[in-house]
Amino acid sequence: SPGLSHRAVRSLVFDPKLPYRLYVVTDQEVFAGEGAEAAWQSLFSLARIQEPSEELEESTTEGSTSRGPLTALAIDPRSATTLYLSSLEGMHTSTDGGTSWQPVTSLGLGTSQIHHLILHHHSPTVAYVATSQGVARYASEEGRWEPIYAGLPAQAAHFLAAAPQKIFAATEQGLYMLDLTMEQM
Repeated sequence: SPGLSHRAVRSLVFDPKLPYRLYVVTDQEVFAGEGAEAAWQSLFSLARIQEPSEELEESTTEGSTSRGPLTALAIDPRSATTLYLSSLEGMHTSTDGGTSWQPVTSLGLGTSQIHHLILHHHSPTVAYVATSQGVARYASEEGRWEPIYAGLPAQAAHFLAAAPQKIFAATEQGLYMLDLTMEQM
């Protein structure tokens, strides 16, 4: 598509309620479009963010203030207007289909560098993220991060995949599997 040519595409996600609606995550923006000849609408842009909040700034590693690329997008299958967006500078959520975005605190996460994110199909209100320090979960109803250590290395995780009651984490040292308990879902 002409609107997306010459852009590094990081992630593609179809809307679970409208399968012809596609979200495209590039290094710096999130676009949405419908059909093969979509007129792409920019929903999120790092260039439109003025300054990081004090909370996010305090949680960045080594005092970094660079605007890291966007890394992944996940859509709540029960409410397709609820979007989760990750970057190397943290996570944002939208509850109105991408019209407005709110930053999610990185406090308790240990790092703001999120490489990948998924929603587990048993609990789409819980986001699991692969970070430079391992895997963590964010329960939106509780508004807090919880690192997950059991069965996983305390090292950089790059990608995640979910199966019933399991999370798989891809690292440079191999593939790791975490059996989820009811408390973790």
